[in-house]
Order: sequence, then structure tokens, then C-alpha cells
Amino acid sequence: MTASSLAANDGRLLRYVLDGLRYPARWWEIMATADMYGVAASQHAELARLPRALYANVEAILTALTAPVPPPAANPVARRGSREVRPSTVRRPPGQRHGSFPRR
Repeated sequence: MTASSLAANDGRLLRYVLDGLRYPARWWEIMATADMYGVAASQHAELARLPRALYANVEAILTALTAPVPPPAANPVARRGSREVRPSTVRRPPGQRHGSFPRR
């Protein structure tokens, strides 16, 4: 038997799994409740993709589950030739390493 989506059948399975959850609920509370229920790995992965937010009710969770997944963010590191150029580089005085304090 394969695991069905939590949002299938108007969210019937999700409503059953999260029946005892108090709202508003945070992402980690939803995950903990699903873990206690023992959802399948595919359903757990489906919930793990939820945005880390505060959800007012089951309908808000269903809306977030069925929303299209946004594309991944662009890499903020600009490349110029073969060398990486970072937007903010920190210049330190000679002899001072990252994380070290200046000597007196």
C-alpha cells in the first residue's frame, strides 16, 4: 500500500493526523504531532516542506501544502572569471586572523 498525499481527499488524512493539535500552531508543533502519529516518510517530507510559520487552523496548513513551490533563491555570490567576488569582504589589519583579538 502506498502512502497518499496529506492534502488528498480534501485533507481528510491531515485533519485526522492533526486532530488533537491546538491552534495557532507552529511548524515544529505540526511536525511533532505528525511524528507522534507515525506518518509515512513521504508524508513527513511533505510536511517538512511547509514554510516555517504560525498556522491559524488546518485550512491554513492545507493551503500551504497545496501552494506551488517557489523556485530556489539565486546564489548571492557573483562570479567573475575564475575568482569568486563576494558582496561584503572584511579587511583586517595585517597579523589579525579571523576570530582573533588584537594583541596589546
